[in-house]
Amino acid sequence: MPKREEMAHLLVVDDDPLFRGLMCDVLAAQGFRVTEAPDGRLALEQIAPVQAPDALITDLQMPGIDGVELI
Repeated sequence: MPKREEMAHLLVVDDDPLFRGLMCDVLAAQGFRVTEAPDGRLALEQIAPVQAPDALITDLQMPGIDGVELI
């Protein structure tokens, strides 16, 4: 397993706060740097060239910008 400072930055997007929170807690406990967003619009605002996540974990069915559009 890579050292903690080498762990990936993940963006978790889900409109269900309980599921999103659980997912973030589990990933953070494994050493990942986690950013979360409740919908596609806010996720897009969090994706910046300087802090772009290494990976995206998203719900596919969300109101507004869904996971497919976000990807």
